[in-house]
Amino acid sequence: MMRLLAQLVLSLAVVEMVPTSVPALESAHLPSAREEPAVVREVSRLLSPELPIDRALRPPRNADPESLGVITSAVSAIVVDKGSGQVLFEKNTGEVRPVGSLTKLLSAAVFLETHPDLDAPASVLKEDLRSGGRDHLYVDDEVRVRDLLSASLVGSDNPSTVSLLRLSGLSPEAFVERMNAMAGELGMERSRFVEPTGLDFRNVSTAWELVLLLRRVLEIPEIREATIKTTAEFTSVNRTYVVPTTNLLLGSYLNREPYSIVGGKTGFLPSAAYGLGIEVEDGEGHAVFTVVLGSESVNARFQEAKGLTEWAFDTYEWPDEN
Repeated sequence: MMRLLAQLVLSLAVVEMVPTSVPALESAHLPSAREEPAVVREVSRLLSPELPIDRALRPPRNADPESLGVITSAVSAIVVDKGSGQVLFEKNTGEVRPVGSLTKLLSAAVFLETHPDLDAPASVLKEDLRSGGRDHLYVDDEVRVRDLLSASLVGSDNPSTVSLLRLSGLSPEAFVERMNAMAGELGMERSRFVEPTGLDFRNVSTAWELVLLLRRVLEIPEIREATIKTTAEFTSVNRTYVVPTTNLLLGSYLNREPYSIVGGKTGFLPSAAYGLGIEVEDGEGHAVFTVVLGSESVNARFQEAKGLTEWAFDTYEWPDEN
């Protein structure tokens, strides 16, 4: 039976080709998106763990049962209705994978839990530097704590993230221990973290458990507000910093009426490929979480997240809660 399932999965492993140009990325629709065959949906349900649903709220209804999703290059993908917890799309949602800089969402939550003075002066020290990624701040250039937080969440700046750990007053071991404890409190039973930046491939989670993380951290104003900035701009005594976001969807139609991006974060590692987790609202107050992990390119993760999110809003009907 398992061999048959494996053969079936392999036979259906279609890779969606996506445009690589910025104009194509920002197009209002995804003409390359195709509906997923029903058999893929059934196989994904067999191979993915059952996901809990909060039945206190009525879940949305699939108004087009023949439309079963979007083919995606992502190894794992999920779309979840925020209100009810209903899974609207899933692909390998229980597969444990490195998550890259999506780790920084959890690190920010742990840091803010220490009740820092966000307006206190702070700077990146030489000891905070890490290889990998782009460094946006000069060493020893004094800014504010909130600027380091913004650089971490907006530009995915690794030295700024390490600086937050140092400024938390916790030892590296205690900080990571708290990261894992918080993950456990959120129900992220298969997630493990060994450092705060996401540079280590041993920081792992699943698509479903990242939804649990997004649900929690995007309730924190400092995190939510930072992750919807297209740039983080701040000044030191000597210069002005302009840190661009890594989340290009903030400049896409998915962040224009009737849609709005509530928050989110990108992630990348060579061993993990490209990932993204976002919360998006439509014009009627409905919201979904979309997570893709292991997309084949930087553009693919954005195209696929857009396609899945738009598909969910177009295909499902939410009941009138009034």
